[in-house]
This record gives sequence, C-alpha cells and structure tokens, in this order.
Amino acid sequence: MYLVHVALRPPPGGTLGADLPARLRALARPEEALEHVVNQPDALPYPVLGCYLVARSLVEAERTALALLRRATLLLPALRGWTVVRAQVPLLAPFLELTAVSAEGRDGSGHDRIRPAGIPSEHPGAAEN
Repeated sequence: MYLVHVALRPPPGGTLGADLPARLRALARPEEALEHVVNQPDALPYPVLGCYLVARSLVEAERTALALLRRATLLLPALRGWTVVRAQVPLLAPFLELTAVSAEGRDGSGHDRIRPAGIPSEHPGAAEN
C-alpha cells in the first residue's frame, strides 16, 4: 500500500469539504484500489488529499492517484475549479534522519529508529503489565 499526496490548487475562495474523502472513495473504480483518503486542507502551499492505494509499484500508485483526482475535478461539484498540481509519495528520509538514534537503534535491533524519547514504559514507576 502506498500513501500518495495529491496537491490541489483551489479556485478563489475554494476549500476542501469534510465529506470529500467519502465522495472520492465513492468515485474510485475497484481496479484503482483506493483504501482510504485523508483530507489535509491546511497543507502548504496547497491543500492535500492523502490517498492510500494498493498498487504493484510506487509509480503505479502515483499514476492512479493522479488519474483519480483529475477525474474527480471533472465529476465532483466540490472539486470544480480545482487543479491537480502533483501526485507523489511523500519522502520520509529527512524525517528519518532527524529522528534516528543510531544506525542500529537503542537495542541493536534497528527497530526503534523512529521511537520518540521518553517512552512511558521506560520510565521508573511506569505501570507494569
């Protein structure tokens, strides 16, 4: 599964409605394998729809999201006047670099590179299960 961010340029005064994810899921064709949509209306420089798609490759996921949203701008009244700016999988490398503890992770397994500092279960006095 891939998360594809689709940036949309709004028309003057345009906003992404809260019901847009449901409308987009209803518009999607079965072969597009759209699993979930997240509305990010305050993303900059343009609002973003996060589309979770099952696809064989990253390129296929991006192409599917692009086609779906272009179709949506033609068929959904809520997206008339909107322009698809781009559809791409967000890069996580900068986030991983900022949050990496070490190449091996705290316990040597490499599994906790993204774990935040201050895990409750690591604090003295934390409730034991």
